[in-house]
Parts: sequence; structure tokens; C-alpha cells
Amino acid sequence: MTVEDRYTRITLRIPKDIHAKLAESADQRSHSMNAEIIQRLESSFPGGWDGLEAWILDPYNTDNLSDDERRLVSNIRYLSGFPPDKLAKEESWHQIALAAIGEIRRLREMGLLTSLLEREEVLRRQREKDRAEWLAQRPEQEAAIKQDKAEQEIWQNRINEIRAETKALHKKLEAAREKLRLASLKERARNMEIDRDMLSETVKALEMSNDLDEDDA
Repeated sequence: MTVEDRYTRITLRIPKDIHAKLAESADQRSHSMNAEIIQRLESSFPGGWDGLEAWILDPYNTDNLSDDERRLVSNIRYLSGFPPDKLAKEESWHQIALAAIGEIRRLREMGLLTSLLEREEVLRRQREKDRAEWLAQRPEQEAAIKQDKAEQEIWQNRINEIRAETKALHKKLEAAREKLRLASLKERARNMEIDRDMLSETVKALEMSNDLDEDDA
């Protein structure tokens, strides 16, 4: 089965603000806007959540929610597009974060959080001092570390540039696809106009022929 057999081309008019949101979400998930729209349409049909999923995914159902509730709904919408492996990894990170929050609350209730943070700050400064003194006695290693950091910064900047270039290329690709779809629609419309005009001329010729036959009779 070809791509043309599996998909139907349509022309869709949507508000510009929604188009911008779709483009941003598609960039965040590293796929095309077409895939973003299809995914959101598929998730809008009632599924295993007995209609809750469709309600959550509908932006018009958050008007009367509080800010916290709206953030919760927004997170559910965002995470609903994750594949299972990525969702599991996200869940693991959130479990770690929740455990950390629980420990922070426990220490705060015991009055130990401030002293713990102060002790950690003292230890951090001492580690930095010891490191600086150690490197000062080993100039070659210090120079090598500085060179490594400089190279890391160069490559990180290159990675950021590549990401920006990739994002721009995705936008150009989507624009090119839109132009291609538009050209295809125009060609189809022209062919339909030709077929219509040919059919219209055939009908007129038949009507004239029938009129002549009636006059001869």
C-alpha cells in the first residue's frame, strides 16, 4: 500500500495562533506538523479513559479551571504524545523528584534543611579551594583541563548551531510540503475545470442536436 493509498489530502484553514502552537509542539517532539495534527486528532476520539482523554485534550474545557489545574491538564496533554519508553523514563525522573521533595519537606519540618544547605555550601567551597590548590601545583594538568573546557564549549556551541539549523530546516521542509500540496490541489482543480468544461460542451452539443431533430420532425 502506497502513501497515497493510506492518506487523503485536505485543505485546512485554522487560526494563526493555533497554527503557531502546533508548530511549536511539533518542534518540541521533533516531528512534522502533519504528524502533530494527526496525533492530536487520533487522541481526540474516546479511548480507554472513557471520554476523559478527549475532554483533557480539548482546550476549550480548561476555561473554568484554576492555574494549577490548567497546568496539570497541560502536562497530561504534553505527556500523552510520548512513546512508552520515553514515558517510562519521564516517570522515573518524576519519582526521583517526588522522593527529593519528600526528603526536603522532612528536613524542613525537623529544622535541619537550613543547616544542611549551609554545610553543603561550606563543603562545596572547600572542594573548590582544594581543587584550585591541587591544580596550581600541576600547571600542565590545569592547562589541559582549561583546554578541554574550551573544546567542550566549542562543541556545545556547534551542537546548539546544528539544532537551530535543524529547526529552521524543519520549518523550510514543512513550507515546501505546503507549497507542494497547494500545487497539487491547483493542478487537480484545473483538471476538474477542464473535465467540467468538456462535459458542459458535450451536454450543449447534445441539447442542440435534440433541438434540431425536433425542428426537423
